[in-house]
Parts: sequence; structure tokens; C-alpha cells
Amino acid sequence: AVSVASLAGLVVGDGAGAGRSVVWGVRTLAAGFWLLATTLVSVAFPRRLIRGGWLVREGGLGVLGLGALVTVTLFAALVAVVGLGAGLAVPAVLAVAGLYVALKILGVAVLGGVLGRWLFHRAAGRVAPIPTTVSVGVLLLLAVRLLPLVGAVAWVVASVWGVGAAVTVLAVDPARLLAVAEKTGSD
Repeated sequence: AVSVASLAGLVVGDGAGAGRSVVWGVRTLAAGFWLLATTLVSVAFPRRLIRGGWLVREGGLGVLGLGALVTVTLFAALVAVVGLGAGLAVPAVLAVAGLYVALKILGVAVLGGVLGRWLFHRAAGRVAPIPTTVSVGVLLLLAVRLLPLVGAVAWVVASVWGVGAAVTVLAVDPARLLAVAEKTGSD
């Protein structure tokens, strides 16, 4: 039996023997969480993900820069709320961390949708339903995440880019997008 007295003592490394099973178990649980969360978002908000995919392609590296800015800002807010005192620090930390995780889930779903749509277009020459494209794209992101060293860097970049994509999706007015689409369609 495996027991962990504290998560602080759990080291996720390459592992050896029984430790390797724990490492892969934790990685599998984390991957399952991301796949489930992003798939649920794709079922609940397919239009936001379609719009987000378009915005990510149009915004390019600017969306990554926005994600970096928002991530640093939320980290600074997290550090700031820790100093609020015992009564307010815990709820404030949970609120800031929850906001970051929610933005990351939405953003990874957007990026997964873009990647999945690209893969389906390349492989089959057609477009699949949003939940399918998101699931396939997120599965690919999670597979890359498992690569030694490169995977960790790729996941950080995807996470930051995803936060930028989520903020972009939530901040852009859909009516403005229609106006831009109509203008570019009439040229």
C-alpha cells in the first residue's frame, strides 16, 4: 500500500520502482482532470470555443503576451492576498487560484479546439464537432506534456497562452466580431 503523509513530501520525478507507479498515477489523474474539464467546457460553451479559436488564430503571439501579463498579475494578486491575515487570506487565495484555474481550463479548451480542428482538417479534410476537436487537441497537448523536459516547457507555454485565450474570449464583444467578419467578408 502507498500512503502519503503530506503532498509536500510527494516528489514528481522520473521515479524508480514503486515510485514510478505513483508518478504515473498522479500524471494520469492530472491528465484525466484536464481532459474531463476541457471536454465539459466544450459541451457547455461550443460557440465561445469557436470564437476563441478564431481569436487565437487572429491574435497570434499577442494572445500569448496577454496570457503572460494576466498570469503575472494573478500571481502578484496571490502574493498580495496572502498578507490579508488569517481570516481573509484563505478565501482570497482560493478565489484568485480558482480564477486562474478557470481561465486555464477555458484557455486550454480553446487551444485544444484549435489544435484538434487543425489535425482533423489535415488528416480527414473536414471539421469534426467541437467536443471531439477539443478532446483530440487536449489529448495531444497532454501527450506532449509527458515528454521529458520539453513537455514541461510546452505545457507552461500552452497554459500561459490558454490564459490569454480565455481572457480574450471573455473580453471581446461578440457584436464587434460580427462587424469585423462582415467587413472582411465584403472586401
